[in-house]
Amino acid sequence: MRVLVTRPEEQAREWVARLAERGVVAAALPLIAIEAPADPAPVRLAWQTLSQRSCWCS
Repeated sequence: MRVLVTRPEEQAREWVARLAERGVVAAALPLIAIEAPADPAPVRLAWQTLSQRSCWCS
């Protein structure tokens, strides 16, 4: 089995190592970076008003 790990770089290294321990051929290709926003206020506001703007289907 071959796996491409697209997690952020630090997490990707750990995943690749753990998969290799289990015999999986894995390669890291970090495609995302998770960082804190410079100004968290818009994120807080979006989270607080999420139910007013979104429709969740079940």
